[in-house]
Amino acid sequence: MSDAGSELDLVYSEKYAEGGDLQGSIDLPPVEREVPSLRHEKGGLLSIETGSPSFGSSRFQLTLAPTPEFDGKQIVFGQLLASLPSASQLHALQWVQAVGAASGTPWEAVVVETCGECQASETEALLGAMVMAAQVDRTCETQEDRYGRTGISHGSLENAITNDNVSEVITLTDDWLHHLEYAAKKAKTASEKDRKAREIESSLKGLKAALKKVEFKVGEVSGFDNKEANSRPLLRNAKAQLIRVKDLEESMVRLY
Repeated sequence: MSDAGSELDLVYSEKYAEGGDLQGSIDLPPVEREVPSLRHEKGGLLSIETGSPSFGSSRFQLTLAPTPEFDGKQIVFGQLLASLPSASQLHALQWVQAVGAASGTPWEAVVVETCGECQASETEALLGAMVMAAQVDRTCETQEDRYGRTGISHGSLENAITNDNVSEVITLTDDWLHHLEYAAKKAKTASEKDRKAREIESSLKGLKAALKKVEFKVGEVSGFDNKEANSRPLLRNAKAQLIRVKDLEESMVRLY
């Protein structure tokens, strides 16, 4: 379905990303009804349509948020495993989310760097000895335990901001803002100005909340004594981006 170096060619904001061969098909084994399926309750899950025993779509989805509309129609067959080498980095899905659009056409390419089944040693490290032993005894693993393998939960950008990652957040929000500013220019000459303006406004709400959180976090570090000189450029950047957000909000209102 997907190889390292392939792209996720559709990214729907706050929903899911999609990739795989546009014209291909794959052989899928029959899905037994008594086998419990994981629900699409969080971002970072790999999902595919059930298909038939002899034919199925080679397209797959990567959830960016809970997608209950997939439950009963698709099967979770894997999930994004992420580990943070340092506290200053954001979850990879935050960057994927930032390039998504209501149309599904991403603003930038989203490339799969590594994928595939875990090796035996990786599986053991992820599951732990107790879970491995339970599998030998054919004890059913809970959905919560299986979801917990990632070690990191993906949520909103606002909730992911810490004092350690504000610099990376500022970079992400700046890219996100550039995309929205470009979308706003196109919306002015679009046939469905009202709908596009509301879509942009919806994205601006999440962006504004994140920038407010950055402003607060950086203010905590610098304080009135300006103890942390490196935080001052970040604070200026956050305030400048908030001004751009306000300008965009006002321009979208004028499109109604």
